[in-house]
Parts: sequence; structure tokens; C-alpha cells
Amino acid sequence: MKFFQHVLCLMTLLAGISAVTGCDDESDNDQTALDGTTSAAVYEVTIWGQWGDSFAPLPSRPLFSDVAGAVVNSESVLWQPGQLASTGFEQLAEEGETAGFLNEINQEITANRASMSFVTELLPATGTVTFRVNVSRAFPEISFASMLDPTPDWVIGVECLSFLDENGLWMSSVDRELPVYDAGTEEGTDFSLDNPATNPVQPIALLNGTIGNGVVFVDGRVNGRAIASMSAKRIR
Repeated sequence: MKFFQHVLCLMTLLAGISAVTGCDDESDNDQTALDGTTSAAVYEVTIWGQWGDSFAPLPSRPLFSDVAGAVVNSESVLWQPGQLASTGFEQLAEEGETAGFLNEINQEITANRASMSFVTELLPATGTVTFRVNVSRAFPEISFASMLDPTPDWVIGVECLSFLDENGLWMSSVDRELPVYDAGTEEGTDFSLDNPATNPVQPIALLNGTIGNGVVFVDGRVNGRAIASMSAKRIR
């Protein structure tokens, strides 16, 4: 009889521990889960440069320019593959200058196609930059670009990347490879800055061809690998 009493007590104790543990887990989930139906969200975006020896032969002191971009909606026309580069985008792609591109973003804000702009410091060839963006139902997407330096007019970036999933819920994280695009504004098949203008200007497109001393790009990638990547994590 005493044996069964001990077993009953032990079962009761274990059930109590299990119940407490379950409550704790549920509480932790409640504290950490973010509501996907909110009107706005904040994301922390990290961009990784992967322009290392696997893309050899490397140019002297390779790096990426400042990352410039905006929080936008689907009507934004900052840049788009298949379209001609704007003046500001051309300056960013050829020289790494962000002022003209940021002016065009201000025009997008005035036209209600963007809500805010952002610009980072230089992105190291094999380093990272991190920034935060505030998105909303009216402006749930981001567009940005960064020049590969030194190159004629080659960039990495995203165009109208949405943080909403197919059900209209904020995603907890978003990961993207960043292949290389040719802005279509300057000639050159080497890691150099001093090149003649492309005439006529060509549409923005993924970079294809043999570069420098044998680096082969296919759809903006080398050996199937992108030269950079991004990861965005929702924090609010």
C-alpha cells in the first residue's frame, strides 16, 4: 500500500513540474512572439560582403560603396532590372556617390512612393554593415544599392523587397543573396573606374561574362555564388 502511495505522490509531483514548465514555455512564447498583423514593424538588416579570394583574382583594395536606399511601396521606381538607370543610380553605380540617388529618393517620398531614406558607411569587401528600417502597411518594402569598387558600373542591391508574406503577415526574417548587376551605363570588363560611357545606354541586368583575368560571372554570380548577401530580422 505504501508503495502505491509513493508512486501516486511521485506522479503528482511530476505532473506539477510538467504543468509549471508548460506555463513557463507558453509565457516565453508570448513575450518573444511578434504579431504579424500589426500596422508597422521594425527590421534590423545586415549585409555581408563576400568578395574574397573565391572571386580571385581580386582587384587592388576591393570594397563596396555606402549602401543607399529607401523604404518604399510597390509603385516605387528607384531602380529595376530591365529598365534604364536614372541619373542618380548611374552616379551610384559608376562612382559610389549617393547624393543624386538620395535626391531621387526624396522625390519618391514627395510622390508618396517612399517613406524614408537610409545610407550606411562603406561596406568592406568581406565585412558587414547593419541598419534598421521602419516599415508599414503603406510602405512594406525596401530598395537599396551599393557599388562594387573598383568596377565600371556594377552594383549589388534589392528592388522592392517586401517584408510581408503571401498572407499579408510580417515575416520574422528575410534572407537574400545579392548578385551583381550591370547598370548599363559604362563600358568595361575589368576591375577599373576609368571607362567610356555605354552608347546607347542599356537596361540594368545581371552581370554576365568573363571579368578581369578570368572571373566568370553567370547571372551575377561566380561559380553559382553571390558576392554578397543580406539578412533582415524583425525586432519590433
